[in-house]
Amino acid sequence: MDDLRQAGYLVAIAGGLCALVLSAIVVIDLIGGVFYGAEFGYWALRRVATVSYIVAIIMLAFAGWQVARGRGFVDVMPQLLSGAGVLLAGGAVFEIFGVALLMRLFDIGEFRGIAYFDPTYVTLGAVGLLLWLLGRLMRRAIFMARELEEFL
Repeated sequence: MDDLRQAGYLVAIAGGLCALVLSAIVVIDLIGGVFYGAEFGYWALRRVATVSYIVAIIMLAFAGWQVARGRGFVDVMPQLLSGAGVLLAGGAVFEIFGVALLMRLFDIGEFRGIAYFDPTYVTLGAVGLLLWLLGRLMRRAIFMARELEEFL
């Protein structure tokens, strides 16, 4: 088995385990929060973006599985980068603006701002946008390379 396929299996297993562990943590947090009397609306709003992060990790694991099964690296990467980038950026933007505005709209919790500024979410959003852009650029580069191969 070549190195790329082995790396694909490793990414698939590691990504799957990470998604599973993160999902279990979210469920345990839900059970603990409801059991100890936390307001469900507040908990749900604070965890919505986590779902998009979990889906991005699942996309990574699926891409690793496709590479391990023999699908071309250049066929998998543009879709992975674009999809994961959109999910990461969308989750971060929702964490910054959506949670604060919805908490204010539904009068949940004590926070009354229009945005929750956290450098972590800003960084995650910027990385997500850059991944999306990189996926688009990679897709264009692959198209141009294939077009050049046809001429030669």
